[in-house]
Amino acid sequence: MKLTTVVIASTLVISTSMALAALASEQETAPGLSAVIYGKSDITVKSRTQGEVVDLRAIEGQHVKRGDLIAQVDDRQERIDRDLAESEYKFAKEDLEKTSRLKKFVSEDEIRQKQSNHLKKKSVFDLKTLDVEKKKINSPIAGIVTRLYFERGETIAPGDKFAEIVQMDQLYLIANVPSTEVKHFREGAQVAFSVEGIKETFKARVVFLSPVIDASSDTVRVRLETQNSLQTNGGKSDFVLKPGMVAQLIR
Repeated sequence: MKLTTVVIASTLVISTSMALAALASEQETAPGLSAVIYGKSDITVKSRTQGEVVDLRAIEGQHVKRGDLIAQVDDRQERIDRDLAESEYKFAKEDLEKTSRLKKFVSEDEIRQKQSNHLKKKSVFDLKTLDVEKKKINSPIAGIVTRLYFERGETIAPGDKFAEIVQMDQLYLIANVPSTEVKHFREGAQVAFSVEGIKETFKARVVFLSPVIDASSDTVRVRLETQNSLQTNGGKSDFVLKPGMVAQLIR
């Protein structure tokens, strides 16, 4: 009889301890409060011109800086047109300057004609210069090239997708938080989060809470931002967090 009492008491103690541990875990990790990680900027680079890709400066997985040339489209004809337009523009400019110095001996109509011609030639030169610039495909942001749609030698057309570039140093998280849990979030607050498979705990800042509650799910859309960090493995650096990962928010 005593033995039975001891066993029952031990079972109660163990059950109580397990319940408390589960409650503590629930309070810390807030099951169900998950968020998807995205790159702060995810850019699709499109072609502004027609022609053959004659030089490819980037590969998938490569880090690029803002303004880096990632590809060159054949611009031989455009450069010839620009050089011709530049020559005509310089001649018109010199002609105008010469006429202006002799304004005592020429009519105002002639001066206005020279001015008009100068402006026209300058406009043509500016447009031809822009045509040359369009043949360069540059990265609009600093990030990682995640996809290339064309190879060297292929022909590209205006509006074609050329590359996908994701900003990796700054990320944002989107969480759909139950309306009963929104009280734990406020703009500017720091929220800790974890990612499965990574021992490190991270922090993100709440930057936006939707003023609207989704009636179908009774949740509020919350956006958080975080700074990514680099890790070195085997001499190669890579970012710790990746867009597409699912984070568990800790409150």
